[in-house]
Amino acid sequence: MGPTDDARASRRPRHALLVGAVVATFSGCSLVFPLDDYAGSGGRDDAGLDAERPDAAIDAAPEAAPPARYCAGVDASYCEDFDGLESVADIGLVTTQLSGTVTVVPNDAATSPPNTFVAAIPFHDGGIGRALVDVALPFTPQSSVTLRFTLQVETTGSIALGGLTFVGSKQSTLTLIVGDTSFYLQDGVTPLPTPDAGTITHPSNAGAPFGGSRLVPVEIRVSKTGSAVDASLTVDGVFKRQTRLQPGFVFGTSMRLALGISYDGGQVPRAPRAVVDDVEVVVD
Repeated sequence: MGPTDDARASRRPRHALLVGAVVATFSGCSLVFPLDDYAGSGGRDDAGLDAERPDAAIDAAPEAAPPARYCAGVDASYCEDFDGLESVADIGLVTTQLSGTVTVVPNDAATSPPNTFVAAIPFHDGGIGRALVDVALPFTPQSSVTLRFTLQVETTGSIALGGLTFVGSKQSTLTLIVGDTSFYLQDGVTPLPTPDAGTITHPSNAGAPFGGSRLVPVEIRVSKTGSAVDASLTVDGVFKRQTRLQPGFVFGTSMRLALGISYDGGQVPRAPRAVVDDVEVVVD
């Protein structure tokens, strides 16, 4: 994809769900049944049962060490696997916008168990919905920044996922928009560098890979060469597209990571829900 492919490919009204940060913790329960609650067959008592086994079989097996967290083995500028969190603040939030819910919950589908991050907005007609948090990233990219995460989506509308916001004299955003049959990158600059600028929708990729039972790996890479800023998109290990971002897109400033869903206007036939795990940001 050359620069001309995305150079204002289309301008659409924003009827989007922005996958953002949602956090609440559910604790699980377990039941332990002592071995001596069962006398076994033949009416044997506890003493008889113990006498038939070596001491090693009677003693409880030592608890297995918990698995190492995913982020413990990742060389990244920022990493969050959502495991071991006790509150929303543990993610390092800057702001929270909620009309939906944000939670961190145990999930069998987690890329790295036990927890995933979940953002959800109840069904509603029109208006604005938000289940969104911004995470401050305490570094500044010089030549490139790469965002990686795994994603699962439930919606019948369009959603925007995994946003990066570059903050300077202008504010630039880059998000992944996911719909029922396609997905694409969208960038925006505020205030507008030119009267015809604004939100730019780049060419779509066919397919809906995020609605299955597993979390799908996503990589978004933003790089700067001279005054030009490009973004590339890889989904489930397959390179999809490289696109030239609009003139005036800010790079080389402080950044925020947006996690969550936002919805602006229109109708969403089914309440949107996004599951995210193993978020990494690598800065060069």
